[in-house]
Amino acid sequence: MKIITVVAAIWQRADGRFFLAQRAPEQSFAGQWEFPGGKLEAEETEPQALAREMEEEFGIQAQIGSFFMESLHPYKPQKTIRLRAYWIASVQGQPQALEHAQLAWVLPQELLNYPLSQADIPIAEALLEQLD
Repeated sequence: MKIITVVAAIWQRADGRFFLAQRAPEQSFAGQWEFPGGKLEAEETEPQALAREMEEEFGIQAQIGSFFMESLHPYKPQKTIRLRAYWIASVQGQPQALEHAQLAWVLPQELLNYPLSQADIPIAEALLEQLD
């Protein structure tokens, strides 16, 4: 089985809201919401990949913080996504939807009201448990 490692950003504002992005119509899993991020390129560390993705997808410079958790999700019989989520420590710039349909700042208790991609759901659930 092929395991593909993908990194995701857990970005929380001072008001407690989390940053989510909706996949564009031309992307796989179009319309689903996600904690943004992407695949690693050759020779990149996970934090380097996440910082690059945040710049490419939203036009912001992000300082990557600590590792939060990992979610494993089988997408096809021979393919599993390993989603590794990191906190965003700080950001320069305002996010723009350069590759996504929409962006949203979501209250923690509203996270599961969004149609999240399957690999993102355990991350949202863990964030909610942490707040209890």
